[in-house]
Amino acid sequence: MRTLRLLVIDEDSASRIACAEVFGELGCHVKTVGSGREALATLDGERFDLICLNPHLADGSSATVLARLEPGQFVVGLTADRANPPARFNGVIANPVTRGSAVITLLLARIAMAGGRDRPGQEMTGAAPPMAAFIPALAS
Repeated sequence: MRTLRLLVIDEDSASRIACAEVFGELGCHVKTVGSGREALATLDGERFDLICLNPHLADGSSATVLARLEPGQFVVGLTADRANPPARFNGVIANPVTRGSAVITLLLARIAMAGGRDRPGQEMTGAAPPMAAFIPALAS
């Protein structure tokens, strides 16, 4: 199974580092950026399987980043405020990121990539394999 590529977009450096460490320990290739402008430049040249985006970037660029994403791109909000995420988000992962919340996020992203559910409200199809099949770090 190929390694998931993850982009973390958050102005708070401690949040970016903590998120990158947790997802990195689970076998992801993680890239972090500190602004919407950096994210847009990064997205112009690279493809990511999962994006963790602070929906409340101070410069207001979260909406611009969301608008630039390809349809079906799996994106979660990275925030302490889990209430009312924008419709474009597939979910929200709370800061600080825990191993458990990262595992769930990766599992949902893998299911979406396998053709299950890529947008909120869509019905999932087929039976899901065991979690270790989606997240190799859990097999050990």
